[in-house]
Amino acid sequence: MVSDISIRQASPHEASVAPPARTRQFHPGPDFICIGMPKAGTAWLYDQLKHHPDLWMPPVKEVNYLLAGNRTMKNTIRQLGRSRKKHQSGRQLDGPDHKFLEEAAVSANEPRSFERYVSLFRFKGELLSGDVSPKYCCLEGNDIAEIARHLPGTKIVLMVRDPIARLWSGLSMLHRKEKLDLRVFDSESTFRSFLAKRGAEERMFPTAVLGRWRQHAPALEFRFFFLDDIESRPDEVRRDLLSFVGADPDERSSQLSASHNRKSAAAKLPMPQSARAVLVEHFADELRACGAQLGGAAEAWPGRYGL
Repeated sequence: MVSDISIRQASPHEASVAPPARTRQFHPGPDFICIGMPKAGTAWLYDQLKHHPDLWMPPVKEVNYLLAGNRTMKNTIRQLGRSRKKHQSGRQLDGPDHKFLEEAAVSANEPRSFERYVSLFRFKGELLSGDVSPKYCCLEGNDIAEIARHLPGTKIVLMVRDPIARLWSGLSMLHRKEKLDLRVFDSESTFRSFLAKRGAEERMFPTAVLGRWRQHAPALEFRFFFLDDIESRPDEVRRDLLSFVGADPDERSSQLSASHNRKSAAAKLPMPQSARAVLVEHFADELRACGAQLGGAAEAWPGRYGL
């Protein structure tokens, strides 16, 4: 039987101080992997880690190397193109960043290799490093088991958000990019059909993600953090996050405040009442399950929607 101790919510009351960098045991490959979820605070996490003196983060968020199937590495290739343009103008990324992008881009559409993946993180030197790729929350059980087998010392981080708010944030992003046909909100039946076609959505239910990792990687250290807590007490969450990944929580992340949110000004799509009703119906069971299984901030989610 898998112990619940292996996967639990981060607690602000846990005293955990990272060892000094000079005594930290070197760990090849990523020291941690953030497996998502999309629209649940992964940009906040990446920014806080990228600017922390104990860490070297890949110069691209969402490396996505561990995805199965056709890995186009489009984010990495796009960032590599930007790096080359900077080189032409005399503002090239520093050596490790550029070399990471070059080596990662070469792996596009090639079979996944954990040896290659681990090698990419040699550029961290003696610092900590990790991979923040929200799409990893959809990894299948066999992929999770492979990660546990090849990366046994890697810590796993999951960012969690109320599933209705998370999905609506994703739809708002599509709307900003002019990739959402607003006719899907013309009627409740139309919106239900739209949700039914988003087949991957149920794989991103927090309880489903936790269940897969409990089953297939019970030995990996795993913690989850609520976006609700980042919004209400960012300093505490930042401190607990840094302690978990092994960094010094007392060090500043450059000039960033713990409440820094580079997406705060992004336009939000107003939610029609008819869409809200469909979403509550669609997510009702998951909202209740999250409250029961995750505790913490999730306990308030059902009541937020009158459940």
